[in-house]
Amino acid sequence: MGGDVTRAVAPLLNPGARVPICGYVSNYNDEDMASAITPFHILKELDNVPEHRFFVVTEWHAQWIEATKQLGAWIKEGKIKYRESIGEGIENAPELFRGMLKGRNFGKQLVRVADETVG
Repeated sequence: MGGDVTRAVAPLLNPGARVPICGYVSNYNDEDMASAITPFHILKELDNVPEHRFFVVTEWHAQWIEATKQLGAWIKEGKIKYRESIGEGIENAPELFRGMLKGRNFGKQLVRVADETVG
């Protein structure tokens, strides 16, 4: 995430923690990305700097199918739980997107565009 979320969580990391970084959505709207404070900056300020690196999901393309199957099974079994923020109406999508960039959602931000029971 970056920004406020990273600042809040970083001091709580245990010694030896490993932190994957896959973007920093809180900075996407910065006018000057060159001066943006990223998770890299925040983590390097800690007394116990955790192992951290940027990754792109395509690095793991070969494992994607198997991982997707396993994660899906764990969700069905209740071993993994997730949360979603669900906004109502396509007309609200722009504001929901802006809210996501500012950390107003929890988990995956979704937009319900129609009643699931229709049709």
